[in-house]
Amino acid sequence: MLNSVKSPLHPPLPLSEINEVLEMPGLNWWQICLIVMASFLLLVALIFLLKLIFKKRIKEIQPSETFNEAIAKLSISSLPLNKFSEKLSLIFRQYLTEKFNTSTLFKTDQEIDINTLDKIGLEPQRKADILSLLVKLKEAKFIPNSEILTDSEHTPESLIKRSVELVKELEIEKTQ
Repeated sequence: MLNSVKSPLHPPLPLSEINEVLEMPGLNWWQICLIVMASFLLLVALIFLLKLIFKKRIKEIQPSETFNEAIAKLSISSLPLNKFSEKLSLIFRQYLTEKFNTSTLFKTDQEIDINTLDKIGLEPQRKADILSLLVKLKEAKFIPNSEILTDSEHTPESLIKRSVELVKELEIEKTQ
């Protein structure tokens, strides 16, 4: 039975050779960890600095610019008044949402009055103007086409004109 045990493929190293292997030049484990951590910190600092640099370069789009672009794309002649007023209402509500950082898109006029405009801190006249425009847009959805010509307040041109004027007034008011 003792004869059946085979000798190892490699004979054991003498003690002098083991010490040479252990004392090989190179980095210790803690030196490697320090290098990895320093590299990681440099990478994080580089990413942070790049974000700061590029954040300054990116121009922030103003809500009024978005509103004006949407108004320019809105076609008066190709849409019936109810669809036109619905789209204009969404554009104006989107402007209010972006401008005052509050949700107005899918709220009723009363919810906007109570929950939104009171908290924003607008002048009472400006608040009344916003609600008046929203009411006109809502009414325009239900006006029969035969009455459009006789009602000058609900024509697409007058609705656009009033909404653009109101946005300009809000921009002037908030910058002062």
